[in-house]
Amino acid sequence: WRGKLAQSYARSNQFEKAIHLYETLPNQAYKLAFLYFDSGQYNKALRLLNALKVSGNKSTDIAWLKFWSLYFTKQYQTALTFLNTLPDENDKNLKKKIIYWQAVTWEKLGNQKKSRELYNIVSVSNTPDYYAYLAQHKLHESTFIPDSIVKTDFLLKPTQVEFKTDRLPDKTAQSVFDYLNSRLLGTSTDESELTIDDFSDRGQKLYFNGSYNYLAALGTIFLKTRPPTFTEQAYFWAYPLAYKEWVYFYAGIYGVDPFLSLAIMKQESGYRPAISSPALALGLMQIIPQTSRDLANELKIDYFHHEDLKLAPLNIQMGTFYLKKRLGEYGPHLPYIIASYNAGPLAVNRWKAQGDHMQPDEFVEQIPFDETQNYVKKVLTNYWTYLLLYTK
Repeated sequence: WRGKLAQSYARSNQFEKAIHLYETLPNQAYKLAFLYFDSGQYNKALRLLNALKVSGNKSTDIAWLKFWSLYFTKQYQTALTFLNTLPDENDKNLKKKIIYWQAVTWEKLGNQKKSRELYNIVSVSNTPDYYAYLAQHKLHESTFIPDSIVKTDFLLKPTQVEFKTDRLPDKTAQSVFDYLNSRLLGTSTDESELTIDDFSDRGQKLYFNGSYNYLAALGTIFLKTRPPTFTEQAYFWAYPLAYKEWVYFYAGIYGVDPFLSLAIMKQESGYRPAISSPALALGLMQIIPQTSRDLANELKIDYFHHEDLKLAPLNIQMGTFYLKKRLGEYGPHLPYIIASYNAGPLAVNRWKAQGDHMQPDEFVEQIPFDETQNYVKKVLTNYWTYLLLYTK
């Protein structure tokens, strides 16, 4: 029971009480070190971490906690030496993370040449990538997407708001997806020549009939397999202007960037309007029952029922209004806004209290929930990609 009480104290920012309890419990060195770290007592965290063996299930967590403790106490050379010993375990994303933070640490040490050399390594990516975007920002480069992508007219910018009611039946949309998917992966028995017009015509049919989830799935497959002649379409298919009439409408009313709404929609539901989660989050922007009731009251929506969130316009309205509330609370700080959409504002306020001195990329790495940290990275990647595709 003392362990649970200590966790409760920690979640409510009562760090001294939590630390006192953990000090009385056996085999709690890692949790105690994490609490010291979380409360900004980095040197105390280091003393415990140095005594821990980096092995077992927690080995990666312990190693990164030690790096960050060294980093935030400005022991950059020691932090860099330690970072060089971390195994990447053939994980491409972990390797990019290590190299990126090696570059940042070299920059802290004043070695611009070495840091730029490492940023250049990280910045190379065939598909949208969180660390590639960060590295390109450090190098003051705008995009890794080929220039021809942002110059194309294929679904580039909405010219006017058009409210459509006709939709491809799911069965028909599925058949279009299955056909293109089988041709792309080479599993089709159709041996006729496959042309770019064939893909473009069918892809646009999915788009203009509102089958955005199928279109995005195809675009993602295209980006992974990268057939050269279809690359331009692939980016726009993977990141469509889904439900743009409603997204732009409510973004304008509530003063929210429409591309942030789309970035969250892509991550939350993959553009599927009726999808439900185990936590009963529903619809395009995955709104849970309690939040939906609170939002319905604020928006003065009469006779609201949670199942109504399967309606795209209402779901987008509520999701965008929620983003407006967080924008009012956090200002233009995207990591806070995005993290709060996943973990709630109470958790973010707790992390923010400890991380206000951090740069945005540092703050994201300190989010203690793996799910939320990965969520923020993915939504930021979606957002930056939308900006590159549709604002040039």
